[in-house]
Amino acid sequence: AQMNLEAGMVNRNLLGRKTRYAYLAIAEPWPKVPGFAKVDLSTGEVKNHFYGCKKYGGEPFFLPRGLEFDGEDDGYIISFVHDEESWKSELQIVNA
Repeated sequence: AQMNLEAGMVNRNLLGRKTRYAYLAIAEPWPKVPGFAKVDLSTGEVKNHFYGCKKYGGEPFFLPRGLEFDGEDDGYIISFVHDEESWKSELQIVNA
């Protein structure tokens, strides 16, 4: 199934080099972002993470676990998320 993906992000420690993973905002229903997709650029596999019922966030940001990393996706995806029912916001941190 196709979906609208926007605002891609990779591990910034690898900028300018070939990367395997990209993290993109799921922009459906447009213009809301209910989650993000981790795309394996070598296999085409897509794993989706949704923020929760009636929760919408911004573009995903990859944060490496530390200065020494064990693999390109060794880190976290962080995103500010707004809950449209409670009108509260939160920072979601997800293992990449």
